[in-house]
Formats: sequence, structure tokens, C-alpha cells
Amino acid sequence: MSDDMMNTPADAGLVLFDLDGTLVDTLDDVALAMNRALRELGLPEAETALARECLGLGGLAFPRAALARAGREGEALLADLNARYLEHYAQSLAEHSRLYPGAAAALDALVAQGAALGLCTNKLSRFTLPLLDSLGLAGRFDVIVCGDTLDWKKPDPRPLLHAVQLVGRAPDVAVLVGDTAIDRQAAQAAGMRFIHARHGYGEGLDGEAWSVGALDELPALWADFTNGAARRRAIA
Repeated sequence: MSDDMMNTPADAGLVLFDLDGTLVDTLDDVALAMNRALRELGLPEAETALARECLGLGGLAFPRAALARAGREGEALLADLNARYLEHYAQSLAEHSRLYPGAAAALDALVAQGAALGLCTNKLSRFTLPLLDSLGLAGRFDVIVCGDTLDWKKPDPRPLLHAVQLVGRAPDVAVLVGDTAIDRQAAQAAGMRFIHARHGYGEGLDGEAWSVGALDELPALWADFTNGAARRRAIA
């Protein structure tokens, strides 16, 4: 828990972020790791567009799609490809990955507004924590929930509910900033506001009532949310 958290009122809100496609553009490193694994197996490389389609799905979605694109199948081959892919990804977490423009300033501004910050990602902790460290984000969050923190992942709401519980907040004063339908589904099931990060990888989320085209728009939107939450508490 960060020092800022110790000075944050218990009724202040919580801004939870997804990682890939929301705070950090990891697409090139994910595609690079997969193509290194495919080359080792003598298989054709996957297009970056395929990585983009699969990145928010997690699990075996990308290796399975890469094999299908190559006209290959089989559980043993899938397991081999996935193991090689994860090994290469561990070695190239931040060769090309970068924070989205305005990310660091947005985090600073949210803290200045009194928000607690959290991260809720389906990415495994062995990838998440080194990536945060390499990008200068270590220690920026009051709570981090990774894909292996619990037995459940988004779109199950329990990772989000676990995060709000750890920082002593209620879902109605929390938001999830994410880029995919998986994020939206998890937020809705957890009873919290979803803010669509339109700069990310997800598709089919156009028209969301709460969204940002860039992260530097987030502090103003958060101010609108907290003002509305304060009014709702006053009415109640």
C-alpha cells in the first residue's frame, strides 16, 4: 500500500485500471514473443492484427489462433507453442511496450484529486510486476490484482471486488478503466462504473456513456464521477 493511501479518506473513490490496452501498449512485445515461438516450430508468423484481436481474451486464445492461422491443431502442439511463447514473452516484456500518452500525468492528477489507484489485470503476476517496474510504475498502485491472484479472472467480478475490499472501498465509489468487453462485463457484474479506454484494443464498445479517447481526459471525468457520487450520498 502506497504512502498516499494512508492519507486518503476512507470514503474517497478508487480508480482501477486494466493493464494491456489501457495503461500500457504491449501489443508489439506480445506479437514478437509469439513469432519467436512460431519460428522455433517452423510455423508461419502471426500478424500483429491477430495479436490485437486476441490480447484481451487471455488464456490460450492467441496461441490457438496462431495455430489455426497456420492450419495446424493438436493439444500437444498447442501446449508446446504456449510454453515457448510465455518463455519468450518473459524475456521481452518491455522491448517495445510503452505507457500510453498521458498515463503518468493522469495517475498523478488522480492521486492529487484524492483517488486511490488500483490495477486489475488478467496478466499473470510474473509478467505484470516486472513490466510495471520496467515502466516506472512500481509502487504507483494501492492494490494490484493479477490473473493468478485469485482463482477467478475478469469477466468474473470477484477480482474487482477483491481489489475494493483490500483498500476498504465500496463498488459504488469505484470505477474500472478498461478497453474490452471483458472489462465492461466485470465492472457491471461488480456494480461499479466502467470507463471505456477508446485508445485500446477492444472493439464493439462504441457509444459507451463514459469513455476517454486518451488518458489525459480521465481526471476531468473522474471529477464528474466523484461529484455525482457525493450528490448520491447526500440524497441517501
